[in-house]
Amino acid sequence: MICHQCGNEQEKGNFCGKCGAKLNNDPNLQETAGGGGDQVSINRNSQPSYGQAASTQMNEHVEKVKKQSKVYGSYFVHFLKHPSSIFGKEKNEWVNGFISIILFVFIVTLTVSVFVRNLFKSAIHGTQGLINEFYDGPSYVSVFFNVFIFVFLIAALVLLCMFIVNKLFGSSASFKEVTAIYGAHLTTAIIVSLIALLLVLLKSHVYGNIVLSISLLLAIVLIPYYLISVLLTKYSKGIDPLYSFFIYVAIFSIVFAIFIGILADSTMGRIVDQWRYFW
Repeated sequence: MICHQCGNEQEKGNFCGKCGAKLNNDPNLQETAGGGGDQVSINRNSQPSYGQAASTQMNEHVEKVKKQSKVYGSYFVHFLKHPSSIFGKEKNEWVNGFISIILFVFIVTLTVSVFVRNLFKSAIHGTQGLINEFYDGPSYVSVFFNVFIFVFLIAALVLLCMFIVNKLFGSSASFKEVTAIYGAHLTTAIIVSLIALLLVLLKSHVYGNIVLSISLLLAIVLIPYYLISVLLTKYSKGIDPLYSFFIYVAIFSIVFAIFIGILADSTMGRIVDQWRYFW
């Protein structure tokens, strides 16, 4: 028999010889109690800890990211070589197309942010740090966030205008399909923007800005004009594709002008005001 108070073991008796506590002489209850303790111990050992569960979940996310990265890498190389092969495959590639748009926006944003910080540091150095006493310039996070939103909204406007004009005068492609087509053709602009980022990191600001302007021209003007021309020519309905193209140019120009006008009074306007104060 085992005393449940102090753990003392003895062969017989109604009371513990060590602490005096009453002993339970029923062997069935003794076995049940002992078995219950073992069961609780087993259950506790069998349950995974919170840290183990979190680690397992994290590993699953990492594996998914690795898998998606490999898929996107193959996608990028293929459509960099043959961007026009997206036609007919757009239903299956809209996710990768959206990733391409986000990647382009991110690289452009990073390039502009690095350029702004380099420019400000050069200006501070030129004044021997006197200006830094009363103005420390726009924060990197603020510049990055505002530029990212700005470039992303421009890309969204391009997509929206292409979708509307194509829906009215061309094919009945969905917004996801137009996204896939546009994203597949952005591979060239992504490469150009990477070159611009490298030049800015090397502090070759003039050439970096020129290359960055080329990448933006490709993504915002030339590639959309090419795509809308192809879509309207292949699936023309209602009016001649030439006039449909003119309508797209007019719609995008008006929407873009309105967007720039609104933005000048809000987010980007604050950054411009900071630089006016600086200069």
